[in-house]
Amino acid sequence: MRTSTVSSLQTELDFFALAPVMAFVPPPAPFTPRIVPSCFRWSQEPEFETSTARIKLTDNLSALRLLKCLERAKRPATTEEQGILARYNGWGGLSLAFEPNPREWQSEAQELKTLLTPEEYRSARATVTSAFFTPWAVARSIYQALERFGFRGGKTLEPSAGTGIFPATQPEAMNLDWHCVEIDTVSGAILKHLQPDARVQVCGFQDANFTSANFDLVIGNVPFGDYPIHDRRLGNPLIHDYFLLRSVELVRPGGIVAVITSRGTLDKANAEIRERLASTSDLIGAIRLPESTFSRRALTTVTTDILFLQRRSEGQAVGDTAWTHTGKLQTPDGEFQINQYFVDHPEMIVGKMVPNVGRFGDPACKLDNPADMASMLTVAIQRLPANCYHSDEGIHFGTEPKSEVSDEVILSKVKEYGYVVRKDGSVWRRENDGLTKLDGLGVKRIQRIKSMLKVRDAARAYLEAQTQGSDDAKLNTHRAQLNQQYDRFTADHGPINTRANQLALSGDPDLPFLMALEDFDATAQTATKAPFFSQRTLDVTTEITHADSSSDALIYSLHEKGRVDLEFMAKLTGKETKILIDELVGRIFWNPESNQWETGDDYLSGEVVHKYKVVQELRCPDFAVNVASLQAAQPQPLGPGEIRIKLGAPWIPAEVIQQFAEDLLSKTQGGETT
Repeated sequence: MRTSTVSSLQTELDFFALAPVMAFVPPPAPFTPRIVPSCFRWSQEPEFETSTARIKLTDNLSALRLLKCLERAKRPATTEEQGILARYNGWGGLSLAFEPNPREWQSEAQELKTLLTPEEYRSARATVTSAFFTPWAVARSIYQALERFGFRGGKTLEPSAGTGIFPATQPEAMNLDWHCVEIDTVSGAILKHLQPDARVQVCGFQDANFTSANFDLVIGNVPFGDYPIHDRRLGNPLIHDYFLLRSVELVRPGGIVAVITSRGTLDKANAEIRERLASTSDLIGAIRLPESTFSRRALTTVTTDILFLQRRSEGQAVGDTAWTHTGKLQTPDGEFQINQYFVDHPEMIVGKMVPNVGRFGDPACKLDNPADMASMLTVAIQRLPANCYHSDEGIHFGTEPKSEVSDEVILSKVKEYGYVVRKDGSVWRRENDGLTKLDGLGVKRIQRIKSMLKVRDAARAYLEAQTQGSDDAKLNTHRAQLNQQYDRFTADHGPINTRANQLALSGDPDLPFLMALEDFDATAQTATKAPFFSQRTLDVTTEITHADSSSDALIYSLHEKGRVDLEFMAKLTGKETKILIDELVGRIFWNPESNQWETGDDYLSGEVVHKYKVVQELRCPDFAVNVASLQAAQPQPLGPGEIRIKLGAPWIPAEVIQQFAEDLLSKTQGGETT
């Protein structure tokens, strides 16, 4: 692997001073690099991690200007330019840059909209609550722990890569075959320039194309959020739980998962996720980090843990499972409900647990002198088990050659585990980013597969023609070809839904699609064609490109986006967002709690008493319309006789019921009539 080392930021800073000019120069001439693009490395802690929010914003904009220049020139970044791109810090802690009318950073916010496409802008804005990049020192400490475990290299995955802090901080002695996933399109584009040797997928982790038990190491910083990832196979868990469960799936037996996650993973009362992790993996160890760890790089305070999990081999004895439970930790500041691992190993807490100091009044890990963190972290790492990792010499995922893929096969069009037939009649299946030849299938099964794939291809072509809005003549041609291929298949092999045909194409992700082409009677083992064979089943959605008025634009926005999207509305009308806001006064409202525009129907309903109190306390002239509209929407207070109370209602505090019962019983015992 080719690498370049940056030991000083002076070169980058000199170049950085010129970066703002790039936005105003013509696209550069075609460029042929003098050197082969190399992978970027931070050999020491970068100085910009301690910069202010405004400087981080300036660094981000400079990186974006350079990125756009590189995209226009269609060339890779030089070593000096990589230094500029590497200063990109994401948007965690910089959400003010995405407000419609920020009181600060107005010029920067406007330039951000200019630099990014609408899709890129939405992608970047969506990361403000989760894109908190990992500090250099923490990433290097994880590698120190891996070296202690005996890990020296292998096929490695970072599932939430950002711009690639973990590839950039890897020790030179480690030989890592990098695979990265990043959902944000801008961060993903920068990552490709910084790590040209890595295989990067720009998508959500749940959409990434990987095979289970295929990595030696999964390393990274787990994104946190109170929303689920839709993966029925794993039970649609919350995003941070999903990343942990999926990461453990992807490492081979003996492989390691080394990730940063919130303290809730280990400390929450519900042990389900920990038990699911423990069903396949052992906890090598954990280190609790103080809440100030991310304050300099990511501008946020949060108590986090570094978890080291190792997947068990088949037949291997289950290790200590005490970490799946919580216990009580006694400290001078009080008693804490905390993971049993930290009860047994309080020395693995870098700092001390303090009550009622977290963002939501929960406990947090505090470190009186942040300068002590590096030394304390080093000591904690030395307490982890040594030499627990053993490479599997029988598995060579990183160096295994691809299976003779010829030019006739476009691998990108074949789904993972999908079947494909070569011109010589051989049957192959996509596995591990390559094609594997399937031998010993038997003549009858090969015939079934070949015929079924012809039906699949004809059905795909017909479906695509519908989605592209093809005319009736073209649709009739595709429909005839589909019917012809299906009739030939069923004449030779019977309905697709019979057990023999399902087994022939078992594992192919398109098998459910093919089965849906038939209305199958399982008792009689007969099938009739679905309506797909005889009529159009999809209508083409006409793209809305123009709106005559702001009111129409609002309707289109709600229909197409499901929300008030001023950028989309401005594009439809050609009007500035400020004009749209003025013309829709009383129909849309800025909600200061959700930080987004809402329709009057949404904003002036629900907890209107609370909303009214919020805008009153702001005492801001900008919310005068909100105040007046909410005041008119206030409900008439109920009189005492209109209130009906049922004992046991969940909204009545227990102490109120207790007080009522005591008062009632005392009157009864005193002979009073109630």
